[in-house]
Amino acid sequence: MEKNNENANAYVVPAAIVVAGLLIAGAVVYIGGTPGGSNLEAPAGSESVASPAEAAKAAGVNERDFNQCLAEGKYADVVSADLEEAINSGLGGTPTSAIVTSGGEQYFVEGALPADLLSQYVDAALLNDDVALAQLEAQYGVRGIDGVVVASPDVKVVTAEDHIRGSLDASVKIVEYSDLECPFCKRFHPEMKAVMDQYDGNMAWVYRHLPLESIHPSARPLAEGSECVAELGGNDGFWRYVDYVFEN
Repeated sequence: MEKNNENANAYVVPAAIVVAGLLIAGAVVYIGGTPGGSNLEAPAGSESVASPAEAAKAAGVNERDFNQCLAEGKYADVVSADLEEAINSGLGGTPTSAIVTSGGEQYFVEGALPADLLSQYVDAALLNDDVALAQLEAQYGVRGIDGVVVASPDVKVVTAEDHIRGSLDASVKIVEYSDLECPFCKRFHPEMKAVMDQYDGNMAWVYRHLPLESIHPSARPLAEGSECVAELGGNDGFWRYVDYVFEN
C-alpha cells in the first residue's frame, strides 16, 4: 500500500483542497502498513507507467478530442472532489476501499489484499453479517497514526454518475479509492477482477480517484485523462483506460 511519507505526524488536509480546480499535493500521509502483513507486493517493474495518451488510444477514443480535454484541465475539479472526499473519510493511502452492504453499511479495506481475503468481505456483506465485517475491518481496515482502526467510513452514496463495473443494483459494492501510478493499486487490480468474476452480478466495483501527487507525478494527469475518456468513450471506455494503465 502506498502512502505519502510527508507530514507523518498527522493527517494533513490543506485548505486548498476545498477550492475547485486547484492542484492538491501532499494531502495524504504515511501511517504504516497494512495490518497482518497481508498486503500484496508491488509487481516487478512497477516503476513504469503508461501515459494518458497511450491509455486513451487503447481505450479507442478520438485522439484530438482527448488531447484538448486533457490540456484544458476539464476534469480537474472532478478528481479534486474525489480526493477531498477520500481524505475527509479518513483515507491516507492507496488502494483503500469501502465495502458497502445492501443495507448501506460501510467497512474499510486497506491495501492490496488478495482475492481470497476480499471474498471474505463480500461473503459477509452479502449476508449483512455485521459481526464478521467488523472483525475483518479490525484486522484489515484503515489504521490512524495512533494505530487505532478508523471505523465507520462515510463515503458518498454510489450513483449512476460513478464509474461502475457491474450493476448499480448489485447487493454489494466495493468502492476503491485508487492512484493510477500506484504500484500496489496495479497489484490489486487483477485481484478485484477475480472477485468480480467470482460473484458474477452480485457485486459491483466502483472506482474513485485518490492521486498521491507528492510521490506520483503522473497520478493527476492519468486521473484527469480517465475522466476525459469517460466523456468520450463512456463507462466502457473508462474501464478500458484503467485496465490498460494497470496492465502495462
